[in-house]
Amino acid sequence: MLGLTNEDPAFEFGENEEYSSRVDAVVEMFGPMDLTQPMAWLQRLLLRRAFGTDFSGDARLVMASPIHYVNQDSAPFLIIHGKQDTAVPLEQAQLFYDKLLKTGVDATLIIVENANHNFKPTGGPIQPTRAEISDSMSDFFDRVLK
Repeated sequence: MLGLTNEDPAFEFGENEEYSSRVDAVVEMFGPMDLTQPMAWLQRLLLRRAFGTDFSGDARLVMASPIHYVNQDSAPFLIIHGKQDTAVPLEQAQLFYDKLLKTGVDATLIIVENANHNFKPTGGPIQPTRAEISDSMSDFFDRVLK
């Protein structure tokens, strides 16, 4: 969420108040972007542990969902997600990517074929390869941070 907070006062607190939460670029890999969307039983269990609820209408889940913080000032994003991810569905990445583009944010989505969560190979070798994924991340940071 740090790439989305854009120095919102609600997120500027704690031990390091002299440092902004604003970042210049984000690589997001296989994470849930909207905690109010349907999830598998394990993710719902993790939501209950972290937030005390897995009810999709709960304000805590809305507030913790990065998708609700996208705005025109959001940092550029590189999103990388496995096509066969059974832990966090690819739809999470796609919805987030679509919202970034609709809002005018610089965003790239890489869908990794034959990849489950954490890019675990499922049904064959992953494509792009881990080396190519690393190269894409380096290229992204070179492009947006220079």
